[in-house]
Amino acid sequence: MKVQLTRMKLPAATLLLAVLTGCATTAADCDPANQNAGFITKMNCDVGGGYGQHVAQREDDVRAAQAENAQARQVLADLEAQRAAIGKSLAEKTKARNALSASVKKLLDQAKAKSQNNAELKRQLAQSQKTLSTPINVNASDAALEAQIKARQAEVYKLQKSMGLVP
Repeated sequence: MKVQLTRMKLPAATLLLAVLTGCATTAADCDPANQNAGFITKMNCDVGGGYGQHVAQREDDVRAAQAENAQARQVLADLEAQRAAIGKSLAEKTKARNALSASVKKLLDQAKAKSQNNAELKRQLAQSQKTLSTPINVNASDAALEAQIKARQAEVYKLQKSMGLVP
């Protein structure tokens, strides 16, 4: 009887040890792309919700990138509106410039928030701020206005690339 009880305790203890070992997982362990994770780790990630948390985090990252990209597209659309205002009245040019300034400010604020731990992005942001924060001179000739718009479009593309929004 004592031998049977000991035989029953050994598998139970082994199972308990395996489960407790699996509890010590990190977020990196629950990355579905992690090919080095063992069976117990994978089981714990599945049962403990680690995979679900990883997927939720990635979805949040995608939504944040989509919002940043939408803001960059808004700046580019405002630049096109500014371009369309070339040759029109000063009031229309000013209205387009003001809309552009507002969308540029939002984009720069997003980039600033994202650049907290990224030195390269901080460097690009400082450069982009100089170019994008300077208001477009609506009194300039149409050719000069076109050149200002093209320079800002190029700067928005550089900033998008630094933020990892475009390849």
